[in-house]
Amino acid sequence: MFIHEHGLWTDEQRLRARELRQRLEREPLELIRLAWADPHGASRAKAVSPVVFFDVLERGYNINVATTTLDSAGARVFQSFTRGGGMDLPEMTGSPNLVIVPDPSTFRVLPWASGVGWVVCDEYFRNGTPFHFSPRHLLRRQLARASASRACVAARSARCPSSPATRITPRPTWT
Repeated sequence: MFIHEHGLWTDEQRLRARELRQRLEREPLELIRLAWADPHGASRAKAVSPVVFFDVLERGYNINVATTTLDSAGARVFQSFTRGGGMDLPEMTGSPNLVIVPDPSTFRVLPWASGVGWVVCDEYFRNGTPFHFSPRHLLRRQLARASASRACVAARSARCPSSPATRITPRPTWT
């Protein structure tokens, strides 16, 4: 299936997916919202039944790329039906479909919506390549760059001794 074929999950995510299946068999829900963020940070979602969700855990879920080609007011910015989608990216030609893949470690039952689950998804092209404008993919890329350059990343370390802002230095003595 799509997720396995393209190696999109870690061992922990595969374990979480198995646990999630078992949980949903014991604790049935009416709907599961597949959620992702568009390039402007706006939340997008599709609601599916648990039966469909079990399939999504193997194949992902098809969505159209259209919402990513709009500005924050909903107006079309790129000419999606031209070669390269108006962005000089061959994979964007013809306003292609994307596949959203749930991250099982993010699954929650919504406390304010009885019988509804929610899971964050990542967007991929149909060939398994991460979608260029996905906020989660962009964040991962930046974290990898920061890690590779041995930069201090607040999310990884509460204090970075190599950072001038956090380096402990003796206070000057005033005479």
